Amino acid sequence: MKYIFTEESPSTFQENILYLRRDRWDDFGWKTYFNIYYNNKYIGDIRIAKMVQRDNDELDGATETWEELKRDGLVDHPLERTLTSNYYSLARKDTYDNLYRYVPLDDVKQFLKNIKDISYDTTYIDKINKTGVFGSSLIRGIAPEQLKITLFNASHDYQQNKYFLELCYRKNKVSSKCDFSLEINADAESLLPTNLHAIIGDNGIGKSRLLRDFVISVVMRGQVWDSSEYFSEDMTFNLKNGSDLSNVVYINLSPFDDINSQFKEIIGNSQLNYQGTVKNITILFNEDSDKLIENIFENPLDDLLKTPAKKQFVKKVWKKFEWDKTIFKIFKYIDELELETKDCSAQRQEILRLIKTCSSGQKYLVILILSVIENVISQSVLVIDEPEDFLHPPYVAALVGLISQILKDINGVGLIATHSDVALQEIPRECVYHLLKDNNIKRPQIQTFAANVSSINREIFGVTLRSTGFYNYLEELVKKDPEKAKELLDKNLLGESGSFYLALLLER
Repeated sequence: MKYIFTEESPSTFQENILYLRRDRWDDFGWKTYFNIYYNNKYIGDIRIAKMVQRDNDELDGATETWEELKRDGLVDHPLERTLTSNYYSLARKDTYDNLYRYVPLDDVKQFLKNIKDISYDTTYIDKINKTGVFGSSLIRGIAPEQLKITLFNASHDYQQNKYFLELCYRKNKVSSKCDFSLEINADAESLLPTNLHAIIGDNGIGKSRLLRDFVISVVMRGQVWDSSEYFSEDMTFNLKNGSDLSNVVYINLSPFDDINSQFKEIIGNSQLNYQGTVKNITILFNEDSDKLIENIFENPLDDLLKTPAKKQFVKKVWKKFEWDKTIFKIFKYIDELELETKDCSAQRQEILRLIKTCSSGQKYLVILILSVIENVISQSVLVIDEPEDFLHPPYVAALVGLISQILKDINGVGLIATHSDVALQEIPRECVYHLLKDNNIKRPQIQTFAANVSSINREIFGVTLRSTGFYNYLEELVKKDPEKAKELLDKNLLGESGSFYLALLLER
């Protein structure tokens, strides 16, 4: 398979040759980016670095790969051989996916060998992982586990479309039987979306604590852990069948949750002490919300815009929210933003100005969506505690649908805790877990996906609802003054549910 390093325009490219076109983007001082083209098709980005001996005799990458390629006589003519031992490369998952989609299988594998791709041959990692260019450019924005699992699988064309995860609790540490378990089945090819799952239940029942146990179980990669937040009694737990997962992203935007120090320590030390990798996003709204928005917006933006797959997520956002002019404009502007244009800085400021004019609910939505897009990668686990907070029902439906789509696209798994009937309309029955007071789990009796909201409330929240609100008011009225209750019904002063319930009470 022939490949060429070039600065020429794609209009000059010949067929059946892979072109690696120089990208002048300065990645925090490193110029290692190249754009891959094949048969006039843009395939994706790849980062290539050459290791050189610095003045202090330490091995590190050259700051500009193109100049090294020119010096070595490797530009503007076809190559069919492997690059010399001091060159190394790394692409993103969407680049590998497109290579296998548009280029013959054997040619892709030979090409990845020739350009010394470190996800295709992970033995290269030990040779360069202590260099500055490795951490600051080649794997910037990529977790080590993603490189060893997700990108390794992608560069070898291994596909993972199904998950069966089991969070297993045991009273007896040596027993193989689960005394309590949470089973998550996800199949990207199913007719209904099964990548996003939901835990429901009364306030105080333990949904948030169960979520945090689940996060720890992913971090621990199958190892048994003996300190459960969900169970106050002595229970051990671990996650079965989670070896293919790349990382876990935990998002908690509540200002009220009291997250214990042990959980924070595990999350904070995860990349150092455990096999898993975690991105923990805990955001508290306060008086300096504009500064918070600037940080959320600015930090991931350059990397997001350089990643075609993430830009596709941005496109999905503004299409999902076309009915909200402000949200639509924000993400449409982000989608159209070009890093290397003169107007880039002005465009950024206009986007930030728009975000700062948003309501608190809209700001919450923007922060949450940007956090998800920035941090989820292929085969991620996304855990969100009550994503519906602060949001009007139409926003909840659009947000949950968007998260489900993103998880399907990245072949990931999501778990949320929710009180929202609108959220449950987007999630099939087999992906909903109803926590009960006796530490048992049941499925809803009805199909929740695309169900009537009244049916969801009646089936799932009905017992609790009928002891509160207008139900309680009508019950007390019938007991004290049935004649007034009948007058209320005769004058048609109630809504449909209230009229039906009052008629039943009077009949009894």
